[in-house]
Amino acid sequence: MSCKVMAYFLALCAVSGCTANSEIKESQEGHRKLTFKDLAKMACNVRNDNSDKYCECRSVVLDEITPQDLKEVGSSDVKSKALALSKVMNENEDKLAKCDAFKFVDLEIPDIQLSKLASKILRDNIGNVLTPDNVSELQSIDTNKDYEYSYSSPKKDEIFISKLSRIEGDIVLFDYINVTKKYFQNDYIMWSQGVEYFSNPLRENKYELYTPIDNCKFALGKCTYKLDGKTISANILFKNGVWYYNAAGMFGDGGNHRFILSRIYDRRGFALYSSISVINGRENFYEETLTETINSVDTTGFTIR
Repeated sequence: MSCKVMAYFLALCAVSGCTANSEIKESQEGHRKLTFKDLAKMACNVRNDNSDKYCECRSVVLDEITPQDLKEVGSSDVKSKALALSKVMNENEDKLAKCDAFKFVDLEIPDIQLSKLASKILRDNIGNVLTPDNVSELQSIDTNKDYEYSYSSPKKDEIFISKLSRIEGDIVLFDYINVTKKYFQNDYIMWSQGVEYFSNPLRENKYELYTPIDNCKFALGKCTYKLDGKTISANILFKNGVWYYNAAGMFGDGGNHRFILSRIYDRRGFALYSSISVINGRENFYEETLTETINSVDTTGFTIR
C-alpha cells in the first residue's frame, strides 16, 4: 500500500478515531467539523514541512477527485478504502502533480563532520581524489581482464563483485557476480565517462543509471533530474575532497525521502567512499567503501541469469 495513501488515513484515524466521514461529527469538546479535505491537508502537512501551499493544493485536488463513498471511512474498512483511493490517485496523477510547483524543498547541505573511515580514505588517496578542477580529466579504468571491484559495508547481507568483461571504446562492461547466492549476470554493469549504469532489459536503451542522483554526479549547485516522470531537485557541494548531495530517489519510493549523500571519488569516478544520512523519513547512517581485487572468485558451478 502506498505510503502517501496510508498517511491520509492514518492521520484521519488519529484525529477522529477512524469514525470519520466527509463531514465528521463534532466531538464532545465542541470542535468544528473536520472535512475530508481538512484531514487530507493535515496528513500532507505532517509529511511535508513548510509546504502549506502545496498541501492546500493537494487537499483541494484530492477532495475533487475522490468519490463521496471513499470519503466515508469506518473503522472496519480503512484498508479497502485506502486501496481504492490509491487507484483514484494513480488515475489522476497528472492533476496532483501540478501541486508540485508549490512544494517547499529544503536543499540545504548541513555541515557534516567526516567519519574516521572517510578521513582515512582521504589520507590514503592523496593525489587520487577527483575534484571539480580535475573532473574533466577522468582517468581510464584498469584494463586487466581479471580486474574486479565491489562495495563493502557491515550492513550488507550479500557479497556482490563486478568483474571486467570487455571494453568497447570508451565503454567498459562488467559481469555482476552474486557470491552469496552463486549466480552471475553477463555485461550487467556499464561504465561510461566516470558514471556507472546497470542493465535493464525493460528499457529501450538497455542500460540506466545505477542511482538517479548520478544524473548530477559531477554538477555543482542546483541540479534537477527526472524520476518516474517527476522532476527532482538536488543541490551539490564539493568541500575538502568530498562531494555532498542533497537529493532524493534512492529508496525506491518515488523520491519522497530526501537524503544527504557524501562521496569521495577517485580519478576514474569510482566512489572510494559513500555514506547516506536521511533528512526525512527513515533516520539512519550508512557507509560503504570500494574494494578492488584480481580474479578473487571462482564462478564454476554458478548459474547465469
